[in-house]
Amino acid sequence: MMKKAIPKVRLETIYICGVDEISTQDIFSYFKEYPPAHIEWLDDTSCNVVWLDEMTATRALINMSSLPAQDKIRSRDASEDKSSGKNKKDKQEDSSDDDETEEGEVEDEN
Repeated sequence: MMKKAIPKVRLETIYICGVDEISTQDIFSYFKEYPPAHIEWLDDTSCNVVWLDEMTATRALINMSSLPAQDKIRSRDASEDKSSGKNKKDKQEDSSDDDETEEGEVEDEN
């Protein structure tokens, strides 16, 4: 069904980036529970890991993926909240000038 909807999709392939310090053998070792058929290096930092069938690639993706640690998510969200709070304050200070036009407001030409 997916192949008909998106003809160029490769369900037997997983794209991986950030592998500039990893060798081909390291990638094969990482996926040893679901041995890939081969590795297609796209450049020095990314590659496609290719299996013979879609099911093995799907199993590798599902079983070897992990959710980020909750404490890392909380700390990232907290830092984003702090930075967005500063941005809101800066925007309020910038918009306090009387001779500037409000967003969405149109100046009269008369």
